[in-house]
Amino acid sequence: MNRQDLPLNLSSSARRVVRCAVAWAALAAVPLSGCAGDHVKPSYSKSSVEPVVVTKVSDSTLQVQFEEPAESMYYAAGISYVVEADTMKIVIDRCPISGNCATMLRRHIVPGPPKPAVQDIPLLAPRVVMLFADSEEQVFP
Repeated sequence: MNRQDLPLNLSSSARRVVRCAVAWAALAAVPLSGCAGDHVKPSYSKSSVEPVVVTKVSDSTLQVQFEEPAESMYYAAGISYVVEADTMKIVIDRCPISGNCATMLRRHIVPGPPKPAVQDIPLLAPRVVMLFADSEEQVFP
């Protein structure tokens, strides 16, 4: 909206309200897929979760195995993903041991001695890329 489009008799505070309403309307028009991309923000570096092994379990499922980093206040809670064109981008979600945690696919954690973490994920694209805090790598095929 241009300044000349607003009636001249509006006060500056009324114009500010109108501009704010227009800005909120523009934000509401953002597609939901853009919001999903914000959720797949990598926290772990590649070296902190290596080796990462991805195995095709079925036509619709992959199994991701990785080394869970030893942390006292956080843990690898699960995996989140976004699909863009023919690529599925995945991240290992790092969550606090107490408090809220947002992850799409929560990992089942088995108590006991340390062993590699295992997570099944849906296969939603022909190409799967894992995003790390310091790089990205195609992990399937």
